[in-house]
Amino acid sequence: MSDSSKDTWLDGQLRDVPVPEDLQPRLRGVSDWADEHIDASLGDVPVLERLAMTLTGIVDDERVDRALCDIVLPRGLEDRLRRIPWRVSRRNRARRTFTAAAFWLTISASYVIAMFGLARSAYQVPEVSRTLVLLEHDTIELELSADVVQGVTFDFGQDSPDVQYISAQQQLNIPLSEFGVPAREGAVESWLAPLRSAGGPLVDVNLLRWAGTLVGSQPDGVDDGLPELTQVVGIDPRGIQPPLVPGYDRVFLFNHGVHPVVVLADNEDLSTSTAPLSTSTESFDLARRRIHEGRRPDPRTIRVEDFLAAMDYRFPPPPAGQALAIRTAAGPAVFGSDHAQLLQVGVQARLGDVDAGGSGFVGGAAFPVDTRYVTIAVDMSASMGWQFRWERTRSALLRFVRHLGPRDRLSLVLFNDTAHVLAEDLGREHGEQLRQTLEALKTDGGTNFADGLSRAAAVALRAPVASGVERRLVVLTDGAAGLSPERAEPLATMLADVANRGVRIGFVDLGLQDEVQTVLNRLAAATDGELRRARTADGILWTLVELHSGASSVVASEARLEVQFNPQVVAAYRLIGHAPAAAGTVSLAAESELRLGESATLLYEVWFHPQAGNDVATVHLSWRDPLTGRSHSARSQRISRLQFAKSFMESSLSLQSAAIAAETAEVLQQSYFAAARPHPLEEVHELAYLAHPRLLERRRFSQLVKFVERMRHLRPDSTHRLPKSP
Repeated sequence: MSDSSKDTWLDGQLRDVPVPEDLQPRLRGVSDWADEHIDASLGDVPVLERLAMTLTGIVDDERVDRALCDIVLPRGLEDRLRRIPWRVSRRNRARRTFTAAAFWLTISASYVIAMFGLARSAYQVPEVSRTLVLLEHDTIELELSADVVQGVTFDFGQDSPDVQYISAQQQLNIPLSEFGVPAREGAVESWLAPLRSAGGPLVDVNLLRWAGTLVGSQPDGVDDGLPELTQVVGIDPRGIQPPLVPGYDRVFLFNHGVHPVVVLADNEDLSTSTAPLSTSTESFDLARRRIHEGRRPDPRTIRVEDFLAAMDYRFPPPPAGQALAIRTAAGPAVFGSDHAQLLQVGVQARLGDVDAGGSGFVGGAAFPVDTRYVTIAVDMSASMGWQFRWERTRSALLRFVRHLGPRDRLSLVLFNDTAHVLAEDLGREHGEQLRQTLEALKTDGGTNFADGLSRAAAVALRAPVASGVERRLVVLTDGAAGLSPERAEPLATMLADVANRGVRIGFVDLGLQDEVQTVLNRLAAATDGELRRARTADGILWTLVELHSGASSVVASEARLEVQFNPQVVAAYRLIGHAPAAAGTVSLAAESELRLGESATLLYEVWFHPQAGNDVATVHLSWRDPLTGRSHSARSQRISRLQFAKSFMESSLSLQSAAIAAETAEVLQQSYFAAARPHPLEEVHELAYLAHPRLLERRRFSQLVKFVERMRHLRPDSTHRLPKSP
C-alpha cells in the first residue's frame, strides 16, 4: 500500500469514530470560559481519598525521624566519633588571640600611614614661615604658610580694628578663625570643604589638589538647552566642473544634476577622466541619521561618492615601501542597460605599521613609544546635539579605537552639567563594547568646563609614568559657552600643572563659528598644547589620530588618479557621482590627500564596441610624499576585457558592494538614471540579499542594507515619520 493510499485509509477510519452529541457545543464553549470558571471546574474534580492521605503523610516529620532511628550504624563508628577533640586548649586559644591582635595592629598602622600620606600629597603644605600679626597693639605670633592663606579675606564687623601685617612675603590676609574671628568663605575654605564632606580614601588626590584653584572658574546658569534652528540642507553641495571641450553635454549635466554619458567618438579629448579621490562619508552618515529619526533624507544632501567611500572594500595593502596602490574590479552593470559594464578603480593607502615592540610609525616618522595612554574628554551638552555634532563625534571615536596600538589604552570622560568617567583603560579589543555604550548616550544640559577638565586631568594623571610611555589628554567641545577669560584663568593654571607633570594636552573645537574661541586659545597656550578645528566625522577622526600619535596621518598629498579609456574598445562611459548639485557648488580639485589605511574608489559605467579588442583603459596614479616633498607614481595598470566578470554573482566583493551603494545613493538622489525604473529601491533591496553572504558580515554594508529596508517603508512623496530604531 502506497503512502498516499495509507493516509486516505487512516482519514476514513478517523472519520468513522463516533463523537458524543454534546462534545462539539462543549468544545465551542471552552473559548468563552473565564479564569474563574476554569478554577471552579478544576476544583470540582474528585480526588481519591488514598491519594490525598499519601500526599499529606509525605511531610510527616515524626515518621521520618522514626525511620532514621531504625538505621543500624556500622560497628566501631560510635567509638571513632568520640575520639574527635571537641575542646580547644588554653594554649591554642591564647596563640590565636595574640595572632589576631598582631594582624589588627598591623592593618591599623598601615591604614593610618596611608591616610597620612594621602593627606600630605593632597595638600603639599609648603615650608612654614613665621609671621607677626599686630592686633590692637597685642602681638600674636603664628606659624602660617603664605601659599595656603593667600587670597582669604575676613569680616571683623563694624568695629573692625586696624590690622597690620609684617611679613617677608607680600601682604596677606591671615585667617583668624582660631581666635574667635569669623572668616568669610574663600579659597582655603572651599579647598578644605571636600575633606570635611567627602574625605574618604576613594577621593581623587588631584581633584583635592585643584579644588581651591578652580573656585569661581565655572559661571552660574550656563545652559545649552536652547532649541536647534531647523536647517534644510545639512551639508555643502560640491562636485567637479565638467570639461570645457566640445562633445560634453553640459546642458544635460545642469538639467539633471548628474554626469551624462560621454561618447568618445564626439571628441578624443574626452577619453581621459579625472576625479578627486573622495574619502568623506558625511552624506552617508547624515542619511542614516535622518532615517533613524524617521525622516526621509533630502535629495540635495545625497552624494554618491560619499556612499561609495563609506563601504569597506578591504583592498590589499600596497607593497612594502609604497604609500599608495591601484586596485581594480569589473563586471556587469546590473542596474544599467543590458550592455553596460561596471568598472571600479580604487586606491588603497598603506596601513599604520606597528612592530612587535609597539613602536608606532606614522606618516613615515618613527616614534619609539611602547604604550600611549590617551584620555578623551567629550562635551555632552545640549548644543553638541545640534548639526549632528555628537553623531559625528561618536563615529570618529569608534573608528579611532581601531587606530590604537596593541598596548595603547583609552579612557573616556563625559561632561555636561557634571562630569563622570565613562570608561577607563580600554584597548582596541573593546571596540564593540564601546560602540554599544556610545549608541545609548544622549546630549543634554549645560557645559561645566571646570568639572569636566579636572576629572579628565585626574584620569590622565593616573596613567603610569615610565620610559616608553606617553600620556595624552584631548578635549572635544563645541565651545566654552559663558566662560570668560577671567574665569578660564584657574583652568589654565590647573592644566599647566598637568602639562608640567608629563601629560600632553590638545583641544578640538567642533563649533561652527568662523574663528576659534579666545578661551580655547588661552587654555591651549597655557599648556603649550595644540588646538585644532574639525567639523566632519573624518576630520574629528584624523585630528584624534594625529594628536594621539604626535605626527601627521597623511601618507600621500596631491594624489591624482587618471583613467585613460581606449576609444578603439570603449564606445562611451559615465562617471557615477562627483556631479554638482546646484549653481554655486564648491568645485573640488582633482588632487586629494590620503591618510593611513584610507581607500577611495571611482565607479564608471562603460559601453564597448562590438567585436573590439581587449585593452579597455590604462590607470595612472601619482602623489607627493608629505614629509620629503618628492613626487611618486604607481606603476600604470592596464585594464583588460578579460577582467570583467560574466555575472554579478561572479564579480568581486568590492564591486558588488560599490554597485549597491552607488545605486542606493542615485535612488535617494532621484537621479535621471535611477528614476526611469518603476521600483528602483525594491531592486536594490533584492540585489543586496543576492550578493555574496560575506558582505553582510561587514559592518558598513550591513548598515547600508538596514538603511534600505527602512527606506522601503516610506513612499517617495511621504512625510510619514518612522518609529525610531532600537
